[in-house]
Amino acid sequence: ESKFMDVLFQNGLKKKEWFLALRAVTQRPLEFFLNLKDKLEHNPMMGAKGSGETEIYTTDDFMTLYNLVSHSQLWDFKEHAYKAFFALFFIRCLQKSNYFGEHQSSDNQLGESELLIGNILIHLMEVATMNSHEIGQAQKGEGQTWLQASTEPVGCAIEPTLVLLNHSCDPTLLRVNSGTSTYCFASRLIRKGEEITDSYTFTYDILSKEERQPDLSKKYKFNCRCGPCENNWKVYQYLPSSFNDLPESQLKLEMKDLPQLKVKVQEIQQLGAKINRLQQSEEYAQAMETYRDFLKAVEAVIRPPHQFYVIARRSYHACLWILFGNTHC
Repeated sequence: ESKFMDVLFQNGLKKKEWFLALRAVTQRPLEFFLNLKDKLEHNPMMGAKGSGETEIYTTDDFMTLYNLVSHSQLWDFKEHAYKAFFALFFIRCLQKSNYFGEHQSSDNQLGESELLIGNILIHLMEVATMNSHEIGQAQKGEGQTWLQASTEPVGCAIEPTLVLLNHSCDPTLLRVNSGTSTYCFASRLIRKGEEITDSYTFTYDILSKEERQPDLSKKYKFNCRCGPCENNWKVYQYLPSSFNDLPESQLKLEMKDLPQLKVKVQEIQQLGAKINRLQQSEEYAQAMETYRDFLKAVEAVIRPPHQFYVIARRSYHACLWILFGNTHC
């Protein structure tokens, strides 16, 4: 693989997740795929309960990767042509590195083994597009604190278990990358029976519905119907920021409970100030513990969306990156 990676970069392959398809092939000898070719029937329901399948779903099994959704029928002609061009380019690179050995064709026509690998590459390129996760790294500049750090992309990966989660623009989990591992944390209180969701794109507080939907439709081939999309939640700067601008429908307590409301508001303000103090003194673990109390206090009074929810989630995520994630300064 190292023999031709520079060539791929120089020729401007912008679909970085397609390198994962190539990697999935080069990790195994040609004989592996020749022995497997009669079993290569795409089955996205592999491992699903009630599907009748007996295979155990494991992340290190090639068929687990192969059977992830590809939505091949939803790709347009231009996308298929682009895939085919790069699959052929990958094949030529593999030929140059002698991947096919004695099975390599002697002219410009592709032989049976090369066509097999080409078809596998095209399928895995679709799988990678639908299922890859960006790998990030928290980076801070000179004079910045870790709370001011930004998360920058450094690569991508396919994690066959994690990709089973559905999308929401207000996900119930947060992801943090650490080396070759991805840690997942609850982003809020998850009730029994509530679905655990991931976000495939920017969350509702960063991009509007009008900006999120085209990206999800073009890349992942679905129209999102999560709560923020169905109810057209606004981006952060247009959300209620206090109790004074809060619509009555979002207030969980009635006006007759005004004394109780005042106590709850004071509790929220005190916990928010405590989290800020702990973060400023770099006591991130303690700040994370306080975050749970803060969120419980907010949920007792306010229905989302509200800036309090967003601030809490972003603050919590920052602490997670600092304590558990890849960092660079």
